[in-house]
Amino acid sequence: MPIGSIPASLLPHLNVAFAYITSGFDLTTLPGISPTLYQNVGNVKSKNPNIKIIISVGGWTFTNPGASQEIFSDMESSETNRATFISNIIAWQGEYGYDGIDFDWEYPGATDRGGHADDGANYVQFLKDLRAAMTASGKDYIITLPRQAPTVLGLGFYGRKYTLADPTCWQPGCAFKFAGSPGPCTATAGILSYREIMQVIADTGATPYTDTTAGVEYMVYEGNQWLSATIFAAKIKYANELGISGLMIWAIDLDDGNLDTLTAVVGTSYQNVTAANFSLVPLDYLFPSGYVPSNSTTINYGLINIGSAAEAGETNPSNTGFGFMLIAGDSHAVSSLAKRDGEREPFVFIDCPKRSSAETEETRHTARVVCMNDDLQACFQLAERGVEGTLVQMPEDCFADSIARAISLEVAKDQYVPREMTTDRSPTSPVYDFTFDMNMKLARRDTNNTMVRIDFSNVIGYWDNLIDYPGIQSSDASNMMRRYFAPTFDNWQDQTA
Repeated sequence: MPIGSIPASLLPHLNVAFAYITSGFDLTTLPGISPTLYQNVGNVKSKNPNIKIIISVGGWTFTNPGASQEIFSDMESSETNRATFISNIIAWQGEYGYDGIDFDWEYPGATDRGGHADDGANYVQFLKDLRAAMTASGKDYIITLPRQAPTVLGLGFYGRKYTLADPTCWQPGCAFKFAGSPGPCTATAGILSYREIMQVIADTGATPYTDTTAGVEYMVYEGNQWLSATIFAAKIKYANELGISGLMIWAIDLDDGNLDTLTAVVGTSYQNVTAANFSLVPLDYLFPSGYVPSNSTTINYGLINIGSAAEAGETNPSNTGFGFMLIAGDSHAVSSLAKRDGEREPFVFIDCPKRSSAETEETRHTARVVCMNDDLQACFQLAERGVEGTLVQMPEDCFADSIARAISLEVAKDQYVPREMTTDRSPTSPVYDFTFDMNMKLARRDTNNTMVRIDFSNVIGYWDNLIDYPGIQSSDASNMMRRYFAPTFDNWQDQTA
């Protein structure tokens, strides 16, 4: 999963797995992985400033037989070693902008995994020393590890796969010979990602069966390949019944391209936000006083990173070119047809008219759209008080990065939906003809609360100096002109230098 595709808006915490420990008790990246990747993950905070990013240290392979197997035990075995490692942990947090550390030591005291008899007592002392040092640093860093309180329930975005000993005995409890064949992406015997499982179903037509007692679905394909995966609703219900504090997912990059599994876990509550919950930048930086959206205003916005730095994984708009678009207004006056992180599209565009250099803002366009979303309200929010005049943020696959004026939404004569669009979901509405143009002068007149802000730039410094920066706070027209349009090019260039 590219870093820019991480659905930051849906996640309160993000664990980055893994970092290793050197023989000198410093934190280091995984072999062959550039430190830049870890830095760029930290930049997802530009999309969700409230997300907590935690570095996970260790993992199963770190304590496999080899040079690193006993490093955990060695690190905690003396006060000097502990102090060295703790100092390096705090330095890492500051350098990469992370919020805490997670220890995945598999396992303290396990002699077959490099553990020692005194690991338990030493581990407790190490954690006490680490907490004291973090408190002294003035930062409220997070420390997590397995079997701690409060407890969270783990959810695997993958299935377990086995090769049956007897293909005629395929129900739960039947014997298997060895792990199932590896998937094309995970490339590990006995495991398939959710994405790979969905592809197996599409390719083979295999039918999943439900085991309500275990809370899993299972299926057999290719004669002897047996696969099971978690039913998330059942596990979440179980966690709630036990009073478990939360959920942990391994891992979001095992999901499919639509993030269907994550959506099943967290729901679809981020179709848009109110101004009170918009935290990317202060709204009074974006609009002059007298025009700042009120806390109850509906906001739809999008931020994309562009340029070579973005292609390398950078997501902080301070360091990349970017496109930023925000529509603020009453919920019946503004809407979005763009896909949000972790959500299905409000409408799926079956086709899209081609743009022409000869068109004007009055040129009308019609696209066929269909709702494939169980949340019908998300699809039809643009029709809250009638379609015509509603300002709409367009999706990436049709008039991308544009704001259109909706004209009509009418049931189409052509109800055909391509088969490839229905392999893993079904339409929840008829097909509609959605007609729109770019004529903002004919936007709704039953509101005086609509504001639009659009910025595109490849100038480094533009974001910090012209968006995330206080402007002239006046509704006077001449001040507004100076706020958004510098009187000379040199003046504007000085602001972004």
